[in-house]
Amino acid sequence: MTQVNSSSIRRDFLILALAAAATLLWEVLVTRICALRLAFHYGFLIVSNGLLGLGAAGSLLFALRTRIQGREDLWLRRFLWLSALSLPLAYLWMVRFPIDPDVRFGTMGAALPFLFYNLGAALPFATGGLVIGLLLVRHGSRIHKAYCADLLGAAVGALSCPLLLWWVGAGGAGCVAAAIFFGALVLAYGPHSISQVIRGRALVPWVGFLGLIILTPSAERLLPIPSSNEVRLARGQEVRLGEKKVYSRWSALSRVDVYQVEPEERSMFMPGRKVTGYPEEQLFIAQDSSSGTFMHDFSGSPEGRANLSRSLYSLGTTVLGAKSVFIIGAGGGCDLWGALEGGATRIKAVELNRQIVDLHESVYSGYSEDLLNEPGVELVHAEGRAALIREEERFDLLQMSGIDTWTALASGAYMLAENFLYTSDAVRDMFAVLNQGGSVQLTRLSGDVEVLRLLGTVHDAWQEVGSGAFEDCVAVVHAADFAAILCRREPFTRGQLDRLLVYLADAGMDASYFPGQRVGGLVEELVLAQDKPAFQAGASARIDPVGDDRPFFFHFTRFTDWASARELIDAPASQVQGNPLFMLIQLAFALVMSVLLLGLPLLGKRRASGGPRLAVLGYFLSLGLGFIFIEVTLMQELVLIVGHPVFSIAITLTAILIATGVGSLISRRWFCHARAPFWLVPAALLLLVVAWNEMGPEIVRFAGHLPSGLRLMMGGLVVVPFGLVLGIPFSHGIALLHKSGPDLVPWAWAINAAGTVLGAIIAAIGSMELGFSNVLLAGAACYLLALVAQQGLARNPVP
Repeated sequence: MTQVNSSSIRRDFLILALAAAATLLWEVLVTRICALRLAFHYGFLIVSNGLLGLGAAGSLLFALRTRIQGREDLWLRRFLWLSALSLPLAYLWMVRFPIDPDVRFGTMGAALPFLFYNLGAALPFATGGLVIGLLLVRHGSRIHKAYCADLLGAAVGALSCPLLLWWVGAGGAGCVAAAIFFGALVLAYGPHSISQVIRGRALVPWVGFLGLIILTPSAERLLPIPSSNEVRLARGQEVRLGEKKVYSRWSALSRVDVYQVEPEERSMFMPGRKVTGYPEEQLFIAQDSSSGTFMHDFSGSPEGRANLSRSLYSLGTTVLGAKSVFIIGAGGGCDLWGALEGGATRIKAVELNRQIVDLHESVYSGYSEDLLNEPGVELVHAEGRAALIREEERFDLLQMSGIDTWTALASGAYMLAENFLYTSDAVRDMFAVLNQGGSVQLTRLSGDVEVLRLLGTVHDAWQEVGSGAFEDCVAVVHAADFAAILCRREPFTRGQLDRLLVYLADAGMDASYFPGQRVGGLVEELVLAQDKPAFQAGASARIDPVGDDRPFFFHFTRFTDWASARELIDAPASQVQGNPLFMLIQLAFALVMSVLLLGLPLLGKRRASGGPRLAVLGYFLSLGLGFIFIEVTLMQELVLIVGHPVFSIAITLTAILIATGVGSLISRRWFCHARAPFWLVPAALLLLVVAWNEMGPEIVRFAGHLPSGLRLMMGGLVVVPFGLVLGIPFSHGIALLHKSGPDLVPWAWAINAAGTVLGAIIAAIGSMELGFSNVLLAGAACYLLALVAQQGLARNPVP
C-alpha cells in the first residue's frame, strides 16, 4: 500500500469511523425492521448472514490487492459510492419486499423468499466491509489506531440506533445511516471551496448528504414499515387489523400501533365459556406488528366488567380472597381490572414499555380513568425482574398473564429466545414479594408442552419456599387456549378449593389439576410424580425447568430428536422455537459459504502469497469465534441488568466496542514496549469469565435495586474489562502479519468475520444445550487456541 501523509491519515481514520458507524447502525436497525416484518430474533439470523458480507469483502480485497495497490484513494471512493447507494436500496428492499411473516423452510421454494430477503439486507454489510477493510489494510502499520477508530465509530452507530428510532423512527434512522456514508464520500473527495463543489465531482455526494438529512424527519411517514393485516394471538384466535390504525409511535424498544376494534372483532384473552359478548369499546395495541393486547373501555361501559369474573383475570383474587396484587405486564389493563373486580384493594402493576403506560395515563386515558383513579391502584414503568428484586412491599398474590403472545414467541425460531421471567430463579423472586400465605398465578398458552415446563419450573422454585406437599399447593385451570397455574406457599384451604369449584362452574372453565381430585392427563401425572426429573427426561419434548443460565423456556425440541425436528421444520415460527435441524442447516450453510469465501481467493495464488496460512487461519478464526461467544453471551445475560433485549444489544455493543478500541490502542504498548507475553491475554480473559460466572448473579441482584439509568451504566461497566482484553489480540495479530505477510491481511480480516458468523450460531446452540456460563468458558478457550497459533504467526515470515 502507498504511503500517506498525516492529514490523509486523519481523514482516513475519520472515514473509517464513519463507515463503521453506518454499518453498525444498519446492523441494529435490521433487527428492528425484522421485528415488524418477521420476528425479532430473525433479525439476528439476517445480521449473522449479513456478516458473511464482511467476510466476502475481505476476500474480495485480497483478490483485488494488486489492482488496488497504489490507487487506494480511487478505490476508496468507489467503495464509498457503493455503500452510500446500497444502504437506501437495502432499506427499500427490506421494507417493500413481499415476505410471509411465518417463514417456512420445508422446501426450497418456501425458503427462497427468505434467502432473497437476506441477500438484500446483506448488501450494506458487504459494501461497508469493503471500505472498512481497505482502510484497515492500508494502515496495517498503525493498526492499533486504525482498529480503534473502527471500533469507536461502530460504538457510536450501535448506540445511536435506539435514540434515532425514538426521535425519527426506522425510516429516519435509515436516512441517517445512508447520510453518514455520503458524508464519508464528501471527505474522500477532499476539502473544496463552494465554487469547486458546484463544478466538481463532490457536488453529488454533498447533494446526497444534505438531501438525506432534510428527508430524515419525514422518512418514516413517507415510507413506513408495513404492519400486518392480522395478528394471531393464540391457536384459533386472530385479530384482523386492516386499515383501522388510530395511533402509532416508535420508541427504542418497539413500534406501538393502536387499532380501533370493530364490534364483530371484539374479544378478550383467557375467557371462560360463559363469556358471550363485549359491550365495551376496544382498542388493540400491537407491538412490532405481532405481539399485542386488548385495551377495554371499562370506564365508559362498566357493564362489560362482568366478563372479567368469567375469565382468568379475576381467578386468583376471587378464589384466594387476595386483597393486594403485584402484576407483571400491565398490557391493556385487564389484569388490573380483573384484580379490582375480584375484590383487591391494593394493586401494583409494572409495565416495561413506556408507551403502554402513556396510553393508559394520557393518550387514551378515558379507557382507564376509573381504574387509575382508584386510590390503591399504581401503574409503574419498570422491568419485571428488576421490579421484583427491589420491591419492599409484600402482596397476597403475584399475577403474570401470558406476557408473550403466540406470535411474539417466533423470536425463538432461530436465535436465543431467552425469557428471564419464565425461569426458576424468576419464580423464586416472585415468591419473595409475597406474604407467607401468598400465591402466584402464572398464565401461558394451554398446550401440554408449555404448561408442563412452566409447572416444572414453578415446582423447582417452590421447593425452596413452600411447605407441605406440592400436590396440595397447586391447581391448574384452563380457559380457551390458556392455562393458569395457581401455586401457594402452603396448601389450599377447604374454603379456597370450594370457591375454586364455584368459579370454574360460573365461568365455564376446566381444571387440568385439582387438589384431591383425579382428572387425568399429563399435567396431573407431573404434579403427582414422585421423581419429576425422571418424568421430564422421559417426555418427548423438553419440559425440564429452566434457570437464568439457560433461560430458553420456549426451546422444546431436543437436539437428539431428529424425527420431531424434521417433522416441524416447515411449521410456522410462531409454533416452533429453536428447531435444532434448522439451526444445524444454518450452521452448515454458513460453514460452506465461509469455506468458499476464504478458499476461492487463494486458488492460483500459492507462489505469490505463500506463508503462514495455517497459523493465520487458526489465529484469526479463534479470535472470531472467541469474541462472538463472549459478546453474544454477555448480550443475553445483561438483559437481566438493563431490562430489555434492545437495550442489552445497544449497551453491550457500545461498551464492548469502545473498550475493545481502547484495548487495541494499548496493544502496541503492551507487546512492543512492555514485552508482555501473549499468554496473559487468555489468562486474563479466563479470570474474567470465572469471576463473572461466580459473581454475576449477585451483580444482577445489586443492579436490580438501582434506577434504570444506573442499571444501564452498570451493564456497560460489566462489559468494559472484557472489551479491554478482547481488543488486544486482533491488533497484535494484524501487526505481526503486516510484517511477515502483508498480502494476507485482508484474508485474515475475512477469516475473523467468518469466525463471528459461525460463532454466533454455535453460541446459540451451546447456550441452549450447555448454558451461558459454559459458552463463556468456551470463548476463553478459543483465546488459548489463538495463543498456540500466535507462535506460528511470529516465526513464519513470508518468503
